[in-house]
Amino acid sequence: MNYLANYSPTIALWTLLLIALVVVYIRTIVDVVQSEFKNSSDRVLYLALTLALPFIGTVIYWVVGRSKRINAH
Repeated sequence: MNYLANYSPTIALWTLLLIALVVVYIRTIVDVVQSEFKNSSDRVLYLALTLALPFIGTVIYWVVGRSKRINAH
């Protein structure tokens, strides 16, 4: 009955971290798709990079790619 007695706080923290990473990943994809870039091929590049290498592509987009956008919606 008391299944929460064996529930580790560490598992809860990892679960929250995983959820946060997924939210950031999805937000990155939406941001890439909705943005206009100075170079027309940048959208394809950042989308492919984000989809192929989720963690690294997301970090690269947030550090480098966002500065190459035309609109800041």
